[in-house]
Amino acid sequence: MDVRTLRALEWDRVLALLSLCTDTTEGRQRAMALQPGADIETVRARHARVAECLAGESLCGRLSLEGYTRVPTRLPEGLAFPIETLRSLRSALRVLDRLRAWLADVSCPKPALTAQLPSLAEAAGCLLLLEKTLDDRGEVADGASDRLRGLRRERERARGQVASRMEALVRRLGSSILQNDNYTVRGGRLVLPVQSSRRSSVKGILHDTSSTGATAFIEPLEVVDLNNRLTDLDAEEREEIQRILIAVSSRISTASPELEAAFDYLERLDADLACARLGRRCGGILPLLDEEGRLLLRGARHPLLDRGLAALRHEAWGEAAVCDEAVPLELELHLEGEKTLVISGPNAGGKTVALKTAGLLVAMATAGLPVPADDGTVIPVVDALHVLVGDDQSVLEHLSTFSAYLMRLKRILDHASERSMVLLDELGSGTDPEEGGALAAAVIEFLLERGVLMIVTTHLSALKSFAVNDTRIANASMQFDADSGQPTYRMVAGIPGRSRAIDVAGMIGLPSSVITSARGRLGDRYGETDTLLAQLQRQMSEIVRRQDELALAQRELARERAAIGERAATLEAEKARVGTSFRSELERLRDDVARQVAAELKHLRELDRSARSSVKAADVVRGVTRPVEQAIDFIPSELREVHVGERAEHRSFKVKGQIVSIDGQKAVLDVGGRKMTVDVRELAPAGGPPP
Repeated sequence: MDVRTLRALEWDRVLALLSLCTDTTEGRQRAMALQPGADIETVRARHARVAECLAGESLCGRLSLEGYTRVPTRLPEGLAFPIETLRSLRSALRVLDRLRAWLADVSCPKPALTAQLPSLAEAAGCLLLLEKTLDDRGEVADGASDRLRGLRRERERARGQVASRMEALVRRLGSSILQNDNYTVRGGRLVLPVQSSRRSSVKGILHDTSSTGATAFIEPLEVVDLNNRLTDLDAEEREEIQRILIAVSSRISTASPELEAAFDYLERLDADLACARLGRRCGGILPLLDEEGRLLLRGARHPLLDRGLAALRHEAWGEAAVCDEAVPLELELHLEGEKTLVISGPNAGGKTVALKTAGLLVAMATAGLPVPADDGTVIPVVDALHVLVGDDQSVLEHLSTFSAYLMRLKRILDHASERSMVLLDELGSGTDPEEGGALAAAVIEFLLERGVLMIVTTHLSALKSFAVNDTRIANASMQFDADSGQPTYRMVAGIPGRSRAIDVAGMIGLPSSVITSARGRLGDRYGETDTLLAQLQRQMSEIVRRQDELALAQRELARERAAIGERAATLEAEKARVGTSFRSELERLRDDVARQVAAELKHLRELDRSARSSVKAADVVRGVTRPVEQAIDFIPSELREVHVGERAEHRSFKVKGQIVSIDGQKAVLDVGGRKMTVDVRELAPAGGPPP
């Protein structure tokens, strides 16, 4: 897509924000090079990958690619990578291992991402090799080979022998001969710091002297052989390390094609993850895609004005970290054949922002970026975006602003196809209004015939009239609050807007004589048209206001319905729980009563005639109904609580009366003027006056 077009939409600034969401230098470079796609299958594939990144980081946790740096993976046979390269390669392979585990997490399948995943078997093998070869400090580990382990053990023994011999010499010679009581190293060999005046006292090899000449560094003859052995072991160790590094480098070079493919995948994934993270920060969505050129924006916000990205803009350019909420844009094109939208309205009313928002969101969506908009947004997949915004005076080409504008317009007319989207800001301005209006209408007519999807902003009355009279063109205006004298930045579909140049001039404070004269020069016909348009706009604004109120009321109603639904679900759940519990208690009660009755019958059968005659019926009843009493106690007290002054029913006697008093577990119940003392647990509320 044309670089100038994307720059006019501030695409480079969006990519700058995107790059801040990456983890790696290489991913940042890929993010900065991201371009809109022109093929719907390509765009759908991008959306699938970004959707899985969104879901994956929500369900499997954030995938960090920090620690990855691209390093060379191929060398000619017989050469070794520097140890620093191997350290960086190990870090990169560790990141690849984290990536593999994240992709394999079964809590969130990622078919679109794993379909492009190259084999990681070689990467896993190389990582195991490097983990064995390098220790935690990034040096070649003792366990890299058996020979290296043996050499290092032998070297440590030799070094210990030399050190012991040198310590003994230091103690023997003392401070009268030595400059200090420590030995040191010169040229890789252990030496003694001897006072220059006492050099003859120590037989050995002079290796160095101090800068002042006061100290001579002498290797005593009695440790020369030990130092020679230590030097030989150091050389053998270096040779073995070099052999190991060559072998490891050869193994890595063999795996280079697979490693490079894995690194390419990781860097592409970093850019995809950045798209998902940017979308999450602005509350963005992956919109529906349309091949027929339909554009439908719901609650769309310009990403460089969106509140959710304010912190990123602050990081990128030092803008305010907190900003006001952008007024969302509602826009629809290609409805019933209307593929062109003409937006008019006051200066600084938001026409250009609306035009740029539409173009930028198309670019974002077709590049695979979630767009800051609401569900239901539909984005067309176009073969190209052609944008003409702002002045472009060319001093070097000796072109005026208008001539430069026409040159860019010519390029658009030459290249726009029926699958293109064209955005023209202030079409026809910069010259005589009548000629500019005629030229603008002709340009729109030309592009209409070609079937281009198009948005145009204008102040020209001739172009507004042309748009009103062509059924292929939709009109819209940016709303203006006449009371406050400020634009609302809301788009009102269906009617052209007034430029309000004279109104704004009056509000700013130009002399009233100038304002009056300007209105007079417009003539009666223009004044009548302007008045009619103002009335129409007021009516549309009132309709929009009522629509907003209705939408608010509907949202409130939806929230209330949702709350009622939640309460109903809670009550149903509680009802089911209580019913289950009550059923269980009744079944237990039935079993207890059956057992109690059987026990009482057995007891009565076992009694002789005289004993049975002495059994009291009340005692038998109490024994049989004991489980019932327990069941009554099981019922929550708040369900059967009674109070003085209310009417209550006695459960056993089935009589109703008014409670006169309650004393502990006893209550006095007035039944038809007769008072009876009963157990409170036997009473249940029966309705009546409150206590």
